[in-house]
Amino acid sequence: MRLRHVGVLFLLLLLAIFAVANWGTIEAPTRLNLLVGQVEAPLGLLMLISIGFLTVLYALLLVVVERRLLREGARLNREIEEERKRRNETQTTEIRQLAQTMTHDLSEVRGILGRLVSQITELRSLVAGRVSPGTSGAPADEEQGRHAAHAERGNRQLHWT
Repeated sequence: MRLRHVGVLFLLLLLAIFAVANWGTIEAPTRLNLLVGQVEAPLGLLMLISIGFLTVLYALLLVVVERRLLREGARLNREIEEERKRRNETQTTEIRQLAQTMTHDLSEVRGILGRLVSQITELRSLVAGRVSPGTSGAPADEEQGRHAAHAERGNRQLHWT
C-alpha cells in the first residue's frame, strides 16, 4: 500500500472511533434550515453519511486513475520493447553490411598485395638478369642497385606482415 492510502485509512479509522465515542450526539435530532424549509434531523448522521459517500467516491476515483496509469505504463513498456527490437534489427543489419564491406575491402587488399608480390618477384628476376657475370653478383650500374635494394626492402616488409 502507498503511504497516501495508509494515511486515508488512518484518518477513516480515527473518524470511526470519534463517531462511536460520540454516537449519542451524532444521532441527536437538530433543526436544519434547507433554505426552502426547515426539518428536524440528526445533523451528525447526515455529516457522517456525507463523509462516507465522499470516501467511497474518492476510492472509486483512485481505482479509475490507477487503472489508467497501469494501462499507460503497460502501453509504454510495449512501445519501448518494440523500439528495442527495431533498433536491434537495425544494428544487426548495419553489422552485416559492415562485415560485407570489410570482406570486400579485405579481398581488394589481398589482390593488391598479390600484385605487389608479383611485381617484386619480377623486379628480382630483372635485377638478377642485369647482374653481370664477371662482377660476382653486383649490379651493373648504380640505378639497378637502388632498384634491387628497394625490392629487397619491400620483400622484407611483406614477410614481416
